[in-house]
Amino acid sequence: MSNMADNVHAGHRDRLRKRFLEEGLDAFKPHEILELLLFYSIPRKDTNELAHRLLSHFHNSFPAVLEASYEDLLAVNGISEKSACLIKMMLPVFRQYGIYQAKESHCVFETTRQMTEYARSLFFNCVYERMYCICLSPGKKIIRTILLGEGDQGNVSVSIPKAVSLILQQNATAIVLAHNHPNGVAAYSSTDYDYTLKLKRALDTLGIEFVDHILVTEEKSLSLIEMGGVEKIMKFHSTYMNEKGEK
Repeated sequence: MSNMADNVHAGHRDRLRKRFLEEGLDAFKPHEILELLLFYSIPRKDTNELAHRLLSHFHNSFPAVLEASYEDLLAVNGISEKSACLIKMMLPVFRQYGIYQAKESHCVFETTRQMTEYARSLFFNCVYERMYCICLSPGKKIIRTILLGEGDQGNVSVSIPKAVSLILQQNATAIVLAHNHPNGVAAYSSTDYDYTLKLKRALDTLGIEFVDHILVTEEKSLSLIEMGGVEKIMKFHSTYMNEKGEK
């Protein structure tokens, strides 16, 4: 009976893999995608039931499965450390694909739209606030994109000296700062303005151009340049510091 069951599962796996290779994933249901993925961490067992269990555990939300923490994945009956690790790898792999694709295609930032589109790719399904620095060559080509820091859903803190040190290591002549608001607030905070001005001033003394600060939310992207750029920051900073002084 065991051999017969193994043969049935093997045949099903072969059919599902063939279907993927011929059609892609567009016609697959969420549980079928997970079932296919789990083939590679569970060699011989039927993964269909486990795929359904995963979805059920995360309220039938496919994105929630991929965004789940390693510990939460392990809490699902039948999910091993190997399977949890495989699922947890998916979104970071997609993000790295976007980063390396831009770098290897010698992406040049000629417009604000190009910058915002690239910045969006950095935060694909990211549930925590992060800050990236996109380091550029004299021709505005991407040298490297570095993660400056990661916080919780509402805050990320990176010291100016640390940021400057990391930027100098890349020999960048210009940079674009990018961070996200996972909570969906499509507006720069007072802390964002304050940090931007301080970083720009530090980079100015080193001859490194501060090109823009892109803010990404789930619905939209904002460019500080398009909102008035450094003049807006300086005006805000002056008002902000006066208010702090009054307090």
